Amino acid sequence: MNPIINIENLQFSYDVNEPVLRNANLKMEANSFMSVIGPNGGGKSTLLKLILGLLTPQGGEISVLDKSPAKAARDIGYVPQNTNINKNFPIQVLDVVISGAMSPWQMSPAKEDVEKAHDLLKKLEIDQFAKRRIGELSGGQRQRVMIARALVSDPELLLLDEPTANIDAHGEHTLFELLESMTEERGVVMVSHDVGIVLQMTDATVACVNKDIHLHKTSEISREVIEEIYGHPINMLAHHHHDCGEEH
Repeated sequence: MNPIINIENLQFSYDVNEPVLRNANLKMEANSFMSVIGPNGGGKSTLLKLILGLLTPQGGEISVLDKSPAKAARDIGYVPQNTNINKNFPIQVLDVVISGAMSPWQMSPAKEDVEKAHDLLKKLEIDQFAKRRIGELSGGQRQRVMIARALVSDPELLLLDEPTANIDAHGEHTLFELLESMTEERGVVMVSHDVGIVLQMTDATVACVNKDIHLHKTSEISREVIEEIYGHPINMLAHHHHDCGEEH
């Protein structure tokens, strides 16, 4: 089976004199979990945008689900770091989730999409909030709603950008268990700033991104490995919002 993400010698820069990614290589197998870590400015968000087809590389090859990123987009679920939900907008949680399955020209949802939305809310343990306004939920609850919205179209690949940014430690743990369980049906890629969080994942690949990409199994990640890649000391035991490199 071909990798669901295959990147070879990828080159990308916003400024011709300052490469963001250079000769980057990455392979991700189907039904697997990948964490993406690295310092601010290292290229994590750019990598996600390239996978989503929002940016075009200047060199190298990238295929997603055996297609170009643009053609694969409909089979990718995406949960951005900032969901920018208007907390005062009077939309119910269930309707937010269903909207992830509807086409722009669709007037009303299909019955099976409504049923799937209910099932996902139950799986994510937030079905009791189905009729609540989205603005009444906590940050962690809203994040789960957005994950349900990304999953309702049953994507083959789920991308999450900093999904634990507004979640407490207990919420993080349960979210990770949930994300790990999702690899039975799809590939999951999660960007995180926090090395300590990533090391909680037992059977995952870690992509360390800092202009190029180094792949490791979680069990291989040590202080020495990270410091060799980033060239300076890091705090491996940090829990919230510490990079595996200095911010820049």
